[in-house]
Amino acid sequence: PFTTVSGSGFFNRPEIRDVLNVLGALSDPWNDAAMTGLLRSPAFMLSDVGLVQLRLSGEGPVPLFLALNRDHSEMSKADRTALENTRAFLDRFLPMVDRVSVSELIKRIIDDCDYRAILAITHARGWQNLDKLVQDAQTSDLVKVRAFLQYVQLVRDVGVREGEASVEASGAVQLMTIHKAKGLEFPVVVLADMSRAGSIRREPLYLLSETGPAFSLDRKEGDPLIYRLARMLDREQAQAEENRILYVAATRARDRLLINGHLINRRNQYSTSGWMRPLLENVKFDPDVNYHGMNLQQRIVTDTGAEILLTVDEKGSEVQDRVISKENWPENREHFLYKPLEPLERSTRDDEQESAFEKDWRATGTHRFAPAAIVGVLVHEAIRRWLFPANNRQTEILQSLAQESGLVAPNQRDQAVEESILLLARFEAHPLYKEIQGAQEKYHEIPYTRPHPSWRSDSGRIDLLYKTEKGWKIVDFKTDALFGEEDLKDALKEYGPQLQRYKEAVHQLLGEEPETSICFLNQDGSVMLAPV
Repeated sequence: PFTTVSGSGFFNRPEIRDVLNVLGALSDPWNDAAMTGLLRSPAFMLSDVGLVQLRLSGEGPVPLFLALNRDHSEMSKADRTALENTRAFLDRFLPMVDRVSVSELIKRIIDDCDYRAILAITHARGWQNLDKLVQDAQTSDLVKVRAFLQYVQLVRDVGVREGEASVEASGAVQLMTIHKAKGLEFPVVVLADMSRAGSIRREPLYLLSETGPAFSLDRKEGDPLIYRLARMLDREQAQAEENRILYVAATRARDRLLINGHLINRRNQYSTSGWMRPLLENVKFDPDVNYHGMNLQQRIVTDTGAEILLTVDEKGSEVQDRVISKENWPENREHFLYKPLEPLERSTRDDEQESAFEKDWRATGTHRFAPAAIVGVLVHEAIRRWLFPANNRQTEILQSLAQESGLVAPNQRDQAVEESILLLARFEAHPLYKEIQGAQEKYHEIPYTRPHPSWRSDSGRIDLLYKTEKGWKIVDFKTDALFGEEDLKDALKEYGPQLQRYKEAVHQLLGEEPETSICFLNQDGSVMLAPV
């Protein structure tokens, strides 16, 4: 059994973060964190001072989206230009949200902001990352921006959970990059494929402090001397960095370091490459001289007193039977501080018997507990369909919805469906359920876009709008697990402005002021209806 320890990941690349911040600001312009990312991105380049001035443009802190349309005469010319460009961008793109596919929206954003040209200034590799993001969005076939951002968050969550799970995994091999292993130590470390040779690139231009700019002129008489000197210095610097990385990798081991590589046979002459070459040179092992086509085991004691067992095997032989087997260990093995490895017991994960198709094909992986966001999706979908435990098809439909949301492992689907049914049963037993059941009119998941005197438009989606004899009412359902009064206060503070916007929207569009409330389905294990 093994676990993979994830690194920072594709979605943490700066160019990807910029585009995701833009998407976040477009899907919810009131999200100040996303709007800050948009304003500070290379596409708009609002300064830090300008950001503070924008935030404090009124009597106190104001939402950035609202502050965009205020007077900015006290700001610098560059910051005023950045804000004008931002307003024009939002005017063009806000009407597109949830009306074109996410992949099409990303492509238009990149073209509109000249983002490829911006990346050309820093690093051309960012183009490929943007292309991959567009491809991922196209593969997802999503139109709703929030759904795509939720999918991205699920992918990120998996990386975090895998990183944590590897620490807890008993008897499992941990696979990680050298950079990810910095600062860590393990009893046994294996450095695999040490004979892999890295690519040596010839750059058309080198800019070093020792030489200044040095160009390759592609002349028949050869490269200029300054260019050859710069190329040599660059290769020396690259080799020094490679040596530092090798040092980091080798010093992760406390007790035993296993180094694996391969030999190359060219015209009956054996050689190796990559990091394996200097390692063998240091122990004075010449592959062509010492290896004659026969299995070889050799004990080597270095000048520093380190003891090494070097084993060379022909293709197809079982290396582990001799290297790890105590019976085949060479004489004087007590000097090696060698302890035979105990057989690893297989893990007892819930998904042990699942087929390969059912494992990690999308975002949520095979962990026991499904992400809380998926439970929220199932509950909202069930309420939209008015699907409660009395309906004998509830479990079947929720199972289908869970699989569509990315829960491909049966244990995860069962857990998510079970938790969703529990929350729905609580709501069904609450008086609010009967009031909604007897409503004169009711509408679920209502999208709206409305004009506003302070900004051009406001968009959102109302969970439930229904009408009783007393008038219209808005209810927003939340599945957050809340414990105690402090959690409830924090949740009301977070979601209150959202409900206020819904209230203003219904009042503006229908001409009647509705009552608004948040229905917390998991507040200390019960349902809490909080007026807003």
